[in-house]
Amino acid sequence: MKSFSFNYYNFSRIASLFVVFYVFFIPSDLIGSHGAGGEITYRCLGDNRYEFTLTYYKDCGPSAATNLPFNVSIIVYDSDYDPVLDIGVNAGITLQRISNDTLHIGLDDECLHSAVPYCIHRIVYRREVELPFIEGGYHFSYGFCCRNRSVNILGSNMVFYAYMPEDFLLECNDGIMFKDYPSLYHCVNERFEFDHAVANPIGDSISYQICTPFGSEQPPFPETLWADSYGVNNTTGGNDPILIDPSTGILTGTPIINGTFTFSVCVEEFIEGVLIRTAKRDIQFKVGPCVEFEADFFIPDLVCGAGELGVENLTRDAIEFEWMLSKNDSIFSFSQKRNPIFEIDSIGYYEITLIAKGDSDVECLDTLTVDFEVIEFNYDLDLTIDRDQCEFPLELKIKYDISPKDSFDLLYFMEVNVPGMLSPIYSDTDSLWLTLNNATTVSIEFRAIDNNTGCWIFNFTDYQLAPEIDDGFSDTLFVCGLEFVELNEFYSPFNEYVWDPPDGMLDSITTPNPRVRPLEPTTYTAQVKNEFCEGTISYNVTLIPPEIPFLPDTICGTRTIELSYNPLTDFAQNFSWRFYMQNTLVGSRIGDNPTFTFPAYGEAEIELIPFRPIFPDCADTFRQTIYLYEPMVDLNVNYEKGVCSDSVEVIISAEIDGFLGGGLTYVLVINNVDSVFSNQSEFSVWLEWEESFDAKLIVISDHGCQVEEDFIIEVEFFPDLTGSESFKICRFDTLQLINPLETDFDFYWGNSDFFISDENDPNPWVVPDTSTVYELFILHDNCEYLYSFKVEVEEPETYELPDFVICDSVLTHRLNLPEIEDFETIRWVIGDLSDPEYISHSENPLIEFEDFGSKELSIIVSDSSNCGRLYEGVINLSDVSSWTVFIEILETNCVGNEVEIVLNGEVEGQVLDDVDTEVYWVLNETDTFDFDTEQFELSFIGLDAVHVELFVKDEFGCSQVDFETFNFEFINTDFLLDSLTMCLGDTIYLLSGANTEFTYSWSPAFGFISQLTEPNPLISPEQSIQYTANINSDNCSAEHNVFVEILTGPEIMSISADPEILFEPGESFLNIDIVGDYTNIEWRPGELLDNSFVSNPVGFIEETTTFSVLVSDAFGCIDSIEITVFVEKRPCAPPFVFLPNAFSPNGDGMNDVLYVRGEDIINMELRIYNRYGQEVFYSNDKSRGWDGVFGGEDMPAGVYAYFLKVECRDGMINELKGNINLLR
Repeated sequence: MKSFSFNYYNFSRIASLFVVFYVFFIPSDLIGSHGAGGEITYRCLGDNRYEFTLTYYKDCGPSAATNLPFNVSIIVYDSDYDPVLDIGVNAGITLQRISNDTLHIGLDDECLHSAVPYCIHRIVYRREVELPFIEGGYHFSYGFCCRNRSVNILGSNMVFYAYMPEDFLLECNDGIMFKDYPSLYHCVNERFEFDHAVANPIGDSISYQICTPFGSEQPPFPETLWADSYGVNNTTGGNDPILIDPSTGILTGTPIINGTFTFSVCVEEFIEGVLIRTAKRDIQFKVGPCVEFEADFFIPDLVCGAGELGVENLTRDAIEFEWMLSKNDSIFSFSQKRNPIFEIDSIGYYEITLIAKGDSDVECLDTLTVDFEVIEFNYDLDLTIDRDQCEFPLELKIKYDISPKDSFDLLYFMEVNVPGMLSPIYSDTDSLWLTLNNATTVSIEFRAIDNNTGCWIFNFTDYQLAPEIDDGFSDTLFVCGLEFVELNEFYSPFNEYVWDPPDGMLDSITTPNPRVRPLEPTTYTAQVKNEFCEGTISYNVTLIPPEIPFLPDTICGTRTIELSYNPLTDFAQNFSWRFYMQNTLVGSRIGDNPTFTFPAYGEAEIELIPFRPIFPDCADTFRQTIYLYEPMVDLNVNYEKGVCSDSVEVIISAEIDGFLGGGLTYVLVINNVDSVFSNQSEFSVWLEWEESFDAKLIVISDHGCQVEEDFIIEVEFFPDLTGSESFKICRFDTLQLINPLETDFDFYWGNSDFFISDENDPNPWVVPDTSTVYELFILHDNCEYLYSFKVEVEEPETYELPDFVICDSVLTHRLNLPEIEDFETIRWVIGDLSDPEYISHSENPLIEFEDFGSKELSIIVSDSSNCGRLYEGVINLSDVSSWTVFIEILETNCVGNEVEIVLNGEVEGQVLDDVDTEVYWVLNETDTFDFDTEQFELSFIGLDAVHVELFVKDEFGCSQVDFETFNFEFINTDFLLDSLTMCLGDTIYLLSGANTEFTYSWSPAFGFISQLTEPNPLISPEQSIQYTANINSDNCSAEHNVFVEILTGPEIMSISADPEILFEPGESFLNIDIVGDYTNIEWRPGELLDNSFVSNPVGFIEETTTFSVLVSDAFGCIDSIEITVFVEKRPCAPPFVFLPNAFSPNGDGMNDVLYVRGEDIINMELRIYNRYGQEVFYSNDKSRGWDGVFGGEDMPAGVYAYFLKVECRDGMINELKGNINLLR
């Protein structure tokens, strides 16, 4: 349902506009569409090709923009004016339309526009064409009827013409083209000037003249006739007709007659006196009244109810708009649209102001303000439609209810249109009864007009009647296979449906046309109802089974099949079965479950055809392909032994020769007891040591066919190849291991430690240092046997020697025997006992070592005990010349008088491989610090000189040393200020007493007047802030923070004077608004004020004066501002000259007479016009107003135009014009 309210004042406005349009515009040139000038031009493109352009101007008649040809034909003539028939079609060059523009009518004074709307279309046609050379050149013409009736010529034909000399065909020259086309509208009695010069000159001189337009497009192109007194020297009449400067081409003149004028401009171009080009351009323009640019719009004086408010913009020739909607002198909505829509949220008096900018480069502005009132107009509109029954014919009652009904004095109008009826049905009440025979749609238009306000209530409704319900409807549907079926395909959207049961439904039970896929035959019932009727419908859904197999895909060992399953039982009267092999019918059967024997094994097809099926859309034939398999298979079984330990691994594999059909399952049976199942043809089993095992392998297909094979698994074993022996010897003794092998089997030793024979020797000699188990692995028949020898080694008595340490750079040294007593023989061993580097039997041997490092030392002595004594130790040789130590300074950080030093001890060269070093640091030759790593971190306060030594010892105790000395220049900031206080806008030095020998860097960079690197910078921040100075000496740094507190002080938010403009000496009330605390106020000049130390003094002012005020607080923070009070003469303009925009001469004593008001008015003239331009009132006395009467009769309510001219006491004269509203 759509409804809205409408104000009758708006309707009156539209009606009056229509009347004005009819009276003033219908008889004008807008009745038809006529030509308004144009020209033919051409350009040479080369290779005898030319581009022709026809530009045609046409006024905006009713069909001017649409009733235009898409093609025009320019006629081509030779120098004898004969048509050149071999060009184009019948000597015509066809040009295609490429554009159709509506032009803006520009005037010389861009802030003027035509008093009567005037519009021009520019249509451009273009075409490329090839022109062969011809003696004498070509003439081109195009003409049509008719041009606008002109004041100065008699003919109505419009002719466009161009000439192409033969030289142009040889030299490829363009035709004459002009800079622009003159304006198509000129203001009467306004000076006209236009540059009509050639835009593409090629000669050395050009001659311009006014000439007579052609009267016909037929050669020899006769000219038209001039009207009386008009001619080439008098184109527009008057003392200053439009003429052209023969040298410059500038058109000038002052037209004084309204109407349409036509003439031509002829151009001749010369080179050294020889004529090379000519052109003739047809020009037409209109002369008429012009008015100044003026903002204009319409809005009714009374608006019915709050809500959206549209404004009708009547401003002409404007491109920018600024709309302001205000209430109680406060603007609350703004728009820049041409026709804005405002949102009104409450009743009351409003004001709309439009500032319009003209379509020009200069500032053409005009402002219009209109007042209106929004009145209360709230209502609720309800439409009810009742029908008496469900079946046609039926009675329909239409009823509108408006509330609150008592608030309105309503007139009703209702119009109802029913399809099939010849005429509408009307009612002047708010209800209507009508009878419908078969129509399902009714169009209702309803209006109610309030006599009190003139506001309208409107509603338009297309009402569709719900259809009849076919109560008891039933139908049967079939579901084929796994598909679904749609119930109630042709449902009505006006009905509501509820289905039952929900089983098998794919949609909601309230869906009008649900999809169902039941698992069994089901009857679905829907309860149906609409606005007035209800009933029941049902659908019986029967299932047709999908195509499922009758038999397994493969049948093994037989050609006879029994079709015990028929998927279509109960869905047909009988069945036909057909049997195929190799696409050949081999038999058929009739019945439900037949039996059939195929003639051979192989692929076969079964076809089922039901007789007279009860399902309409399902498949009528069912097929299945099967395979009849006759087993012909050989099974081969192989096995081999794998790994042997306490049991043996046997790997069994099967090979099938032939086809068993389908997927296969393999079953292995051992000794008729254990069974193993697999889908693979290979088995891996572990068997205990026995001579043989009985086994069977069975292969079964998934179609029931199987083959099997029995076989024996034999296992061979040699127990004598497994055993062990044990021995006990002294360390450093030798022993032979005897192999138990008696046959030529393969073998290998598990370990060859301490062998002095080859590792492949079957009976090796060994000298073990420690107790060892030797394993002999014997290989035979995929089995591995193990024979072991356990050797127990008894150790001599062992003693530990002290380490020998040698710090030197040479490798030859004599070793002194440590204190060893009671020995018979002695042996020195350097290195591993099993692989010594050096052996000596001397008590003090001289040894030349191979390299530096740590060497094992063993001294073996014999005595009276069984295995003797063993002395063990280490000789450490350190090459102190191969490495040096130095201190690396990683970091020194001095902040204030706090120092942090990070050092790293570096070693150049190689100390010893894979040994740890000992590092310790000595501070100021007194304090020693031990570290596991070479890095040393040191922190101290107030110590400006430090001496550091680094000692590094290798594993053997050989050491190197390095040292460093540090001196620091400390920075002391304890005596510097860390906070300041200042007023907003003042300046202050940030760090007084700063040491200028240091460098500074301040942050953040806000509020600095000096450089950020100044020790004591000048600042003026806008808010409280903490500054940080980064201070640096030669090798120390410091950070110092200064917090600056900004006192905002008092702030003057605004200053005012009431009044700010005086038109005679008098009082003005000054006032300032202050934010923040303050203690003092001082105004200057104080002698003009009653009290210069308060916020709101009163001044007596005789001449324009500027007042300043200074406000301060207890901290000395100040703010100031000033204002100027003007003493001026009162202008002779609104609001001091005032004429109301509305009055109501209804005899109620309020606003019955329209007066001009103004204290300074000494003379005036007021003229008031009705909508037809007729003067209905005149007065030159401001005490005489208009009472709305003209010719003894009350004038009707409406909009009237006025013209007011006033003269004020200061001699100023002002002219005002606008609209007033006469209200009844």
